[in-house]
Amino acid sequence: MQLDTCCDELREIAYSLIHDVDFGVVCGYRNKADQNKAVADGNSTTPYPKSKHNVMPSDAFDLYPWVNGKRSDDPRTCRYFAGMLVERARQLGHSLRWGGDWDGDMDPTDQSFNDLVHFEIVRK
Repeated sequence: MQLDTCCDELREIAYSLIHDVDFGVVCGYRNKADQNKAVADGNSTTPYPKSKHNVMPSDAFDLYPWVNGKRSDDPRTCRYFAGMLVERARQLGHSLRWGGDWDGDMDPTDQSFNDLVHFEIVRK
């Protein structure tokens, strides 16, 4: 299971939120081949081993919201889900960086690469 490859904080956040909203874990840890494929497919801009997906346990995961039993790629749904996830992390005492607002300024239009399913733990 992909969530098993993630750090304790990410697992805690996901297990807490799954009681309130349905979602799927696309990936946690990525090895070199997986990371290179993600970059080649345009799903990442970070080469191996610089992604937070490339440490074990992973400091990042990719999650998709599920709507009516299906994975949703709708940007509005992804944004709403991201808000729920980031807020749940805050309630649990953690901080997440979301790929739809890399700099955390609440303006998703000021970046060149959107990764609406990517979340990573921010360590202080």
